[in-house]
Amino acid sequence: MRTVFIQFSLLISLLFAFGNSSWAAQKAIVPDPQAQAYAKGLKAYKTGDLTTALMIWYPLAHAGNAPAQFMLGELYLQQKGDRHNPTEAIHWLDKAANNKHIPAQLRLGKLYLLGNEVTKNINRAITLLSQASRANDTEAQYLLGSLYLERDDPYKPLKAAYWFTKAADKNHTGAQDQLATMYLTGSGVKQNISRAHELYSKAAKANHTQAMFNLGLLSLNGTGTKKDPAKAFDWFQKAAQQGHAEAQYHTGMAYKNGKQVKKDDQAAFNWFKKSADQQHVDANYELGKMYVNGYGVKRNFPTGVSHFRMAAEKGHGSAQTELGVAYTTGQGVTRDLVIAHAWFFSAANQGLEQAQQHMRTIFNKLSVEDKKPAIKMGRQFIKQYGAYEPR
Repeated sequence: MRTVFIQFSLLISLLFAFGNSSWAAQKAIVPDPQAQAYAKGLKAYKTGDLTTALMIWYPLAHAGNAPAQFMLGELYLQQKGDRHNPTEAIHWLDKAANNKHIPAQLRLGKLYLLGNEVTKNINRAITLLSQASRANDTEAQYLLGSLYLERDDPYKPLKAAYWFTKAADKNHTGAQDQLATMYLTGSGVKQNISRAHELYSKAAKANHTQAMFNLGLLSLNGTGTKKDPAKAFDWFQKAAQQGHAEAQYHTGMAYKNGKQVKKDDQAAFNWFKKSADQQHVDANYELGKMYVNGYGVKRNFPTGVSHFRMAAEKGHGSAQTELGVAYTTGQGVTRDLVIAHAWFFSAANQGLEQAQQHMRTIFNKLSVEDKKPAIKMGRQFIKQYGAYEPR
């Protein structure tokens, strides 16, 4: 009898357990009203019906729904005119971030980092990006690493390397590129040039432009590998085709010199032009020479001088020398020996021997009354235009 009772009890327990699991399964497939409402709002948002999305998400956000709070914040940022409301946007993004909504932490961290729609606050950005990073958000880890590189903190390289490693391990190409540079220099990690090559290569193969350029530099200089100008040119050209200004300059130099590739003045001009359009100082200087000499383009002194001026005003000593020559000869500008002397004076201050010779020659030709203003202007140019260190 006792055996029967035990068996009956076991049967009841099993039936009860089955009933509970069946009920739980049924409960699991019952649609969540908030999730349904959020989905409706998202559908309206995707079709451009922001008003409907706002009406649906607003009560959800007030009820503490973090995704709705996040999207509400986004809506207030995206609205135009009077409906654009950064204060309300930050309010809702902050609520979502406090509810551990990772995209909100990342978004708000970026806003505070850049000072977009809110007063720039690096400490607040670090707090938010740290929260998202600890929740394994790869982009946040990369940004946090980048922030630590810029901080006035004795442990910043170690902290930066830590977060770059986290992101790089999840194939974040920007983090791989930054971490490679740290291994190359031994900053925050033990120097390991082989590891730097490995990380640059991973990022470059995943189409990261800066990593392509960096691999080009390593091949050009023979850093950790045999010098390979042809390989360097290939990487520079790939990066140049993606709009990298310095890679465009190096590609132009390759075509100009004809060492890594067949000499082609037209191709050199085209790449220098692309680079100069992005304010690359050395490219402006090279473009100036091409216009003045008629290499790869019809000779045009005024245009050439304008490029020399752009580079000279950023402290490029050779461009300052060329500008001094232009003012000496009156080609491309009105001849003015006082201004010519000032540009030579500024370039000579950077140790350029040719500029020093020109400066002495011009100074001897100046009238007594022009010598003092010429020296004064030269000192002003040194102070105003400084010195530029060519790459």
